[in-house]
Amino acid sequence: MSIEKRLERLERELGKQKRRNKSLLAAVAALSAAMILTVVLMGPLGSAQAQNDGQLVAREILLVDEDGDARVRLGASQDQPGLALMGKDGKAKAILAAYGDGSFLVLNNARGQTRLLLSVDSDGSGINVFDDNDVVRAAMAFMNQDPVPDLALYDKNRELIWSALE
Repeated sequence: MSIEKRLERLERELGKQKRRNKSLLAAVAALSAAMILTVVLMGPLGSAQAQNDGQLVAREILLVDEDGDARVRLGASQDQPGLALMGKDGKAKAILAAYGDGSFLVLNNARGQTRLLLSVDSDGSGINVFDDNDVVRAAMAFMNQDPVPDLALYDKNRELIWSALE
């Protein structure tokens, strides 16, 4: 194989790895935002005020079930409004939120561990699927500055098994 062909191959591999790293970085950022939002949504309740025009103004609304257990929280902080749906155990099962210039959806299992993360922002969008050990096992991303979508599968040690870019 000539040096030019080797260099072209290395450049292609580097481009694939950069795209893969960007999708994983986006997933980590969205997951971090989800964790922060969970803390914000689980914080103390604020006071609500009824207004004459039929609006209810509050920083947080909590819906409880017939046993008084919190099941839905709708909250708004400065830059992270969100909705959390909780299971009977009080753990968030689903979180939908906006952050910065994007939004995300997190779906958790019965133990409250993230299993699916969907995120969208001005840089692109991505979907990550996690296993029982909180390891990303499948990732799909599309970054706006690099208009080649990536789909990748990982093993339990976070090693790449397969990528659509390879």
